Amino acid sequence: NGVYLTNAIAMAGDSVGQVAANRVQITGGTLTEQDAAALSGATTIVANGSIAISASTGALTVNQVVTAFGTGNILLSTLGTGGDLTLNAVVSSTSGSISVLSFAGISQTAAGDITTGAATVDVEAMGGSITMANGALTQTAAGNIRYKASGSVAVGGLNATTAYVSITATTGAITDNGDTDKDVRAARLMMSAATAVGTATNHLDVDVTLLAGRVVGNVAGSGFFV
Repeated sequence: NGVYLTNAIAMAGDSVGQVAANRVQITGGTLTEQDAAALSGATTIVANGSIAISASTGALTVNQVVTAFGTGNILLSTLGTGGDLTLNAVVSSTSGSISVLSFAGISQTAAGDITTGAATVDVEAMGGSITMANGALTQTAAGNIRYKASGSVAVGGLNATTAYVSITATTGAITDNGDTDKDVRAARLMMSAATAVGTATNHLDVDVTLLAGRVVGNVAGSGFFV
């Protein structure tokens, strides 16, 4: 059981209103038949049903809530180059793992929180950067969180409680992009960037027990500021 959808073009997960049809009567006339209510987003009602939504080419924009109950996992992905993935609504599972993957960039707006229980969150932009808006939060109840981008990672809020967080910016920087939440809360934090972690005037705000990090490049303004 679950929801599984792959679309060949760019797609938006949004609200779909009532669909009306003319039902032909015995008299030859018609009466309108339509569904009882509109539907929005994607939700599994049966416990432990997973959700997988992919755009094989083009972008994927999530405008309505995506929810998996129980241990149901969630996959949101774009499979083609140039297909950005945007979260404008909450993506959540009771206790299932969540993966958000894009062959381009990923944008997580203030309304696009990612939450789950004691399971992991995996967010990766394989052809661009990850940008979390101020107020955007990814949170688990003691599940690891991994954010990786081929470009840069702008952090809003990552909260793994007593678990671990990993942030990687392969060719760019890891920066503080939010004041609403602590940038990172975790037992252990690992950060790796090509150019910089934070800036001299805007350090990353973290609440962790153990911290490990590196900055690979040697460019003007590079450094590790936490």
